[in-house]
Amino acid sequence: MKKSSFSILNVVLFIILAFYSVLMLFMLGWSFISSVKTQGDFTVNPLSLPQFGWHFDNYSKAFEAITIRLRLEGGGFRDIYLMEMFGYSLLFSVGCAFFGTISPCVVAYLVAKFNKKLNHVLYAIVIFTMIVPIVGNLPSMLQVLETLQLHNTLWGVWLMKANFMGLYFLVFYGMFKSISWEYAEAAIMDGAGHFRIFFNIMIPLAKNTIATIFILLFIQYWNDYQTPLIYIPDMPTAAYGLYTFINGNKVNGLLQTPPIQLAGGMVLLFPILVMFLLLKDRLMGNISVGGLKG
Repeated sequence: MKKSSFSILNVVLFIILAFYSVLMLFMLGWSFISSVKTQGDFTVNPLSLPQFGWHFDNYSKAFEAITIRLRLEGGGFRDIYLMEMFGYSLLFSVGCAFFGTISPCVVAYLVAKFNKKLNHVLYAIVIFTMIVPIVGNLPSMLQVLETLQLHNTLWGVWLMKANFMGLYFLVFYGMFKSISWEYAEAAIMDGAGHFRIFFNIMIPLAKNTIATIFILLFIQYWNDYQTPLIYIPDMPTAAYGLYTFINGNKVNGLLQTPPIQLAGGMVLLFPILVMFLLLKDRLMGNISVGGLKG
């Protein structure tokens, strides 16, 4: 009886996930097809293939139109174009993903492998912050960064993301708990210290989990436009540029039609799609039914 119920549950989950996957693929395909239509073609035939030709020039128009105009302190303006935004996106995403991965990794290792009273407090704080919604900290965070002269700097947002709160702490905690301490005991007998044990033994054993979380965080921050908008307005990322591009009626004399806006979205998606295709074996190979595995 239990086996039959379990099989039915698997079938239901498979149907739900299959439907979700098909829906996502459909939306991706629809976005690409719509991005090469004219405005009239998009309005008349929103769900069909282009009837009046494939207008790939929408991509070049979107690429040129995605700009941010910054006001300079001494007066005047400076235009930032998409290629420069991609550079800021890379710096922002890599830095935030690195600090957002290494911080919970280190703290989770200390909590999992050392029996100290403070460890229970840290674990409780993580659970508390995940359960209780904490809102209204934006003004205080801005004040702290301005006081430390870190507002509008990459170091400021990198350090802001260097915290151990959240789900990934629990992932690292469970992973380090599953690693036998006998590896460390053998190293201690050979004269190794705690730093050497962590970097030479534990990090190599956790490299798959670290790589997977880094990739997931990189994708998250690549698509984040709110953080650059608030904390580094003078270094707009591509997501920030796309946000202003989509919400504007006219940029550089170009009317913002839905096909051109979709083309801009596909331009931002392309680097992430390439990275996923290159790293899909590593990413999917480290994900199991229970989550991430080391």
